Amino acid sequence: DYFELVNAFEDDIDAAEESAARQPSTKSTQRISELKMKLIYLRKALMGDHEVLLSLAKSESLLKEQHMFEDLNIEIKQLVGEAEVCSERLNNALYIYFASLSARLNEVMNSFTLLASLFIIPMFVTSAYGMNLRLPIGQHPHAFWILMLIMTLAVFMMIIMFRVKKWA
Repeated sequence: DYFELVNAFEDDIDAAEESAARQPSTKSTQRISELKMKLIYLRKALMGDHEVLLSLAKSESLLKEQHMFEDLNIEIKQLVGEAEVCSERLNNALYIYFASLSARLNEVMNSFTLLASLFIIPMFVTSAYGMNLRLPIGQHPHAFWILMLIMTLAVFMMIIMFRVKKWA
């Protein structure tokens, strides 16, 4: 029975949508792709049945059962409509998966950017003083500790700024 098959598809699509939203993984996309392929085969079968019914309905020898063919034709059209709705739902599940994946990637990239920003000032200062050039406070006996304090303060100020702007 096609109606039971479509209902089973809708249950599978519900599970795929939930999986794509909660825990996006490659299994989610594989399951959605499998469902899409099955749905394509179902639609082809329904369209084939529709064509057969149309040719039978046109047959003059079966005029008595004309109303039965019309009822079957209406049911098949409804099933094709439901299959199209299922197809849209699968496309939406795939969209949900990609949106969720994009959001996770954005969070990771933000973390890396914040980390790189914290290390850029100390790296710049140490690279400048590592070039054996005459730089401010370079000859001071406590230059190392003064620079360490400046770099540490700069990093803490950046952390505070990130927190105030709610970037971290």
